[in-house]
Amino acid sequence: MDTRKFIKPVYERNVTMLDKEHLIAFKDGFYGLIGWDTKPVTDFEFAEVVPWAESVIWVKKNAQWILLNFRTEEVILDRIKDFSWIQSSDENIVRVHRENYYGVISNKKGLIIPPTFHEIINLGTSEIPFYFTEKTVEEADIYVVIYYNQDGKLVRRQALEEEEYEGIYCSSH
Repeated sequence: MDTRKFIKPVYERNVTMLDKEHLIAFKDGFYGLIGWDTKPVTDFEFAEVVPWAESVIWVKKNAQWILLNFRTEEVILDRIKDFSWIQSSDENIVRVHRENYYGVISNKKGLIIPPTFHEIINLGTSEIPFYFTEKTVEEADIYVVIYYNQDGKLVRRQALEEEEYEGIYCSSH
């Protein structure tokens, strides 16, 4: 209303603002981005669109999430089964599930922990995360546990046998 711009009612769902220049629209069963001139910025091919950072959005296509720079069409991260929010405020942080591994990514810091772990748990708070990560060496019944601070800096690493691991893992849940 402030800008006195009008989008004709040709879309199947409410058009929502992504940023000052772009809108998320739904047409023919899919989401896409348009400009205020209603010209498409992306194809209408996404099941979902979630804002992430300037020029970067999460899009769901073919049952997988993709972190996409829509201006350059660069795929930042793909093959994501799902993601869960650790923090959503000034800095967005999510735990990503890529193939069979987990990682952590921030809209300000980028990749904090690469998606190479079998498990990642935030032992801290949403404001100050502290990450417990685990990799399993099945053949040896050994668990490698690594703790990272909020910036992805390694704090502690240790290898545990199954009984020791169950003791710390079960008590943390």
